[in-house]
Amino acid sequence: MREKGDRKKIKIWSAACSTGEEPYTLSIILLEMLDEPEEWEIQILASDINTEVLQKARAGLYEGRSVRDVPPEYLEKYFTKRDDKYLINLNVKKPVSFRRINLADRNEMSSVSGCDFIFCRNCLIYFDDESRKSVLSNFYESLNPGGFIFLGHSESVGRISSAYEVRKIGDTIVYSRPKPEEGAL
Repeated sequence: MREKGDRKKIKIWSAACSTGEEPYTLSIILLEMLDEPEEWEIQILASDINTEVLQKARAGLYEGRSVRDVPPEYLEKYFTKRDDKYLINLNVKKPVSFRRINLADRNEMSSVSGCDFIFCRNCLIYFDDESRKSVLSNFYESLNPGGFIFLGHSESVGRISSAYEVRKIGDTIVYSRPKPEEGAL
């Protein structure tokens, strides 16, 4: 998170976002958690390789089963009911942008930078070790120093890359790009 003029800035990448539930959830969490969200420049990049799921994500229209775990007060506050479906409200959609990105393509991956947080949950399990190493290297380059990457419970960076610092936050293991040491170039 950085200061940009009078506004604070946060950039999140939801890689392999599928139909958009994760980036919209992140947007709702930020709207709820930040004391004054209007003082923040919030960017949430949501990417996937599949253009069909991205189209559905952009629409932000979900069946009841997709929102079954959303607390009723959030459902009322951040969704509009349309027949038997739920439409994400514009204030939730506003900070989210969708892009087709192939995580195996270094050029596409290098187009993303300045991230404070990257969420790539339950995706790396579909890659072989060499591809995982490449993706994690590209994520590292996309992260700001001090930024965090969140993976799925069954995924680990440990035997693939030593570049990240391992952190435990509550019961969750996360990985961060170390900040440069004071006085280091």
